[in-house]
Amino acid sequence: MINFNQEPDGWITVASPLHLALQRFRVARAILDCDLIISAAKMKTHCDTGVTLSVKNLLGAISPPDRQAAHRTDIHKAIVDVYSYFHKSKRVVSVVDALYALDGRRGPITGTPVKMDLMVSGSDPLAVDAACVAIMGGEARAIPHLALAQQHGLGRLNFAVEGKRLEDVQRNFQMPPLLPTCRSRLVSYALSHVFKKRSYLRFADKCNGCGACALNCPIGAVSLRNGRALIADEMCIGCLVCLESCRQGALDYRMHNDHVFPAARALYRSFDRI
Repeated sequence: MINFNQEPDGWITVASPLHLALQRFRVARAILDCDLIISAAKMKTHCDTGVTLSVKNLLGAISPPDRQAAHRTDIHKAIVDVYSYFHKSKRVVSVVDALYALDGRRGPITGTPVKMDLMVSGSDPLAVDAACVAIMGGEARAIPHLALAQQHGLGRLNFAVEGKRLEDVQRNFQMPPLLPTCRSRLVSYALSHVFKKRSYLRFADKCNGCGACALNCPIGAVSLRNGRALIADEMCIGCLVCLESCRQGALDYRMHNDHVFPAARALYRSFDRI
């Protein structure tokens, strides 16, 4: 049984059946009344997840702050958390548009369009994605979120193909490296340590104890004490979902070393112009 909370802003808070990275997240209200979900994705490489296909595509159904939280915790575990909700509560089918696919190690931001003239579909999104990875010249078990989803019984990576033969449509894509590059590691470290954001109760007199911040925190770092929000600083990942959930304007955030952040951001952007 998946509990949810209806909210007045068009989103519904649901709980992940697995709690690997996100304990809870918000999905669009219209999803509640749907029995069938069709994940319509493009075939693309992705620098953070290897590929972005029908399983990862379901991140688009959760709220933007929760997607930010997914990237700041563990993107692969967060993808499986979101997919587990749909797998347990809905029927999900996949359609992957590969009429034109995106090739390249820095996808989906940059890359090379490739004319494939393919559509890939099926009733098991995990198997569909495995077939797509094979078409792209890769191995599905090497994609962490696909391997993790199979490990938790959310589908199979084995597939049977109807239509064109796999060998006739395969192409060796320039897949992103599975291990983070030195630059991505540096950025991740900077955001999580040097320039980490921390939510805090700035205006205690405005807090009415509604609990929206605690309800929507994806990792359970917010609670209520004496009718006021209490944020566990050591747990906070800086996604600011609690701040966006507060309708009273009681919360704010601090950034570590905010006085040098503009210079660091300018330096980072300068590398893209070299």
